[in-house]
Amino acid sequence: MKCFSCGRKAVICLDYIDRCYCRDCFLELLEQRLKKELRRTGFDSEKEYYMLETPTSWLAEFLLKKIFKDRLRIKKTKRMKNKDMIIPIYLEKYVSDFLGAMLEQEDPARIIEKYHGENIYILKHFLWGEISLAGKLLGINPGKRESYGEVDILLEVFRDAHWNALFGAANSIEKLAGMIKLLREKRRKRVKP
Repeated sequence: MKCFSCGRKAVICLDYIDRCYCRDCFLELLEQRLKKELRRTGFDSEKEYYMLETPTSWLAEFLLKKIFKDRLRIKKTKRMKNKDMIIPIYLEKYVSDFLGAMLEQEDPARIIEKYHGENIYILKHFLWGEISLAGKLLGINPGKRESYGEVDILLEVFRDAHWNALFGAANSIEKLAGMIKLLREKRRKRVKP
């Protein structure tokens, strides 16, 4: 098979989009996706950030270094700070937290606030399978994806039958976050004397 982007020999095939990529083009695809996420978050490359060590922080660090070279100042940490945190996650975790809140009849707005507050969550649009493939290409063992109990059943349905529904769910959560933010701003303006 040939790489969809450059025509060289492909080493990775993404069956959910029916495309194959060489090592460099696959990593470039991930880099472009992260750049898009960063533009949406209001990420400031001049700021100093703390990056929470998570199962995906190795990929976040690799891609951020590739994008920003030596300009970006990031310190790793194992504990949450108050703000200015970069928290790498992945698509299944992002969607499962929201679905889990709904199944437990919790307020989904709480989950939206968590992911769209002062901290910057990245890799929200990266499938665990893509992260695992990147790990293999870079010689890193990403480990196993964590389990989400009952929500795993929904994630399996998404992956097996409707892979694009996972991306659609993430995009819907992003839109809900925007609407909640606007609603709160309008409420604040009404309350001001």
